[in-house]
Amino acid sequence: MLRWSICALIAMSVSFAAPSEAGADRIKKLAKQLAKSRSAKVRISAALGLAKSDDARALSALTRSLQRDSSPDIRRIAASSLGQRMQRRVSKDSRKRVLAALRKASKSDRDSKVRSSAKVALAKAQLDATSPSAGKSRGVMVGVAAPERVSKRLPKKTAALLQSRVKQVIKEKSPRSVRTAPGTGMPSSSQLKRSGMAGYSVVPNISKLKLKRKGRQTFVTCEIKMKLSPWAGAGGSLNVEKSATVTGSGTVSSGSSKQQVSDSSQACIEAVVTQVTANQVVPFLVGRAR
Repeated sequence: MLRWSICALIAMSVSFAAPSEAGADRIKKLAKQLAKSRSAKVRISAALGLAKSDDARALSALTRSLQRDSSPDIRRIAASSLGQRMQRRVSKDSRKRVLAALRKASKSDRDSKVRSSAKVALAKAQLDATSPSAGKSRGVMVGVAAPERVSKRLPKKTAALLQSRVKQVIKEKSPRSVRTAPGTGMPSSSQLKRSGMAGYSVVPNISKLKLKRKGRQTFVTCEIKMKLSPWAGAGGSLNVEKSATVTGSGTVSSGSSKQQVSDSSQACIEAVVTQVTANQVVPFLVGRAR
């Protein structure tokens, strides 16, 4: 029997329930809770609630939390929430302040996990809704590329399976505004022009595959990184400067035979790919399709 421990590095926002209240009074209440509550749980819930709001005060409250909160966990959530919030349209001044706060946190926050979260959030924020292809298109057409590298420990079919799984999850979890390109390749410039959609590329990679043997058990740890980039279609053009990266990892325990290790490695990769695609890639693409 396999035992699972799957964790997505940027998926903290799905772990807590945000308040269901609405209106300006709710924003004021959440901002006050985030700034002054002594309870970490209350501050976490407030940060996640503010991340869903388009109110400028929510953005300011999250930025202050990233800069001032004493808890590294709260600062991490504030950074991730800002990354999500910045995928929607915000004023030029607000965007400038948030990007400055994320840059500073990514370089100088005293907690390494906060720096990492801020770096990821900054990458997502820089791929913003003010890009030329966003807001003017009728959705997003996505091409899923083959992995750039695959461990020799894995079967040769792993690359094709990884590519296929990402595409399948995008199809299953996305609204009609997000479509996958026909076939197995990237959307062409003519396809994008005819559809009126913006193009995006998703490149999944297995960034880590580590085995640790303990008695008759083997623990397999896998990490998946996916690069998301605007795709113009013509000449295979990628906008590398505006690429973002999302990451997830997991651990599986199984037997120690070669076949068991191989099967567990494949299972770990498939589970993490499914989670990262559903919880991070799809919401990102949906945000670009608005």
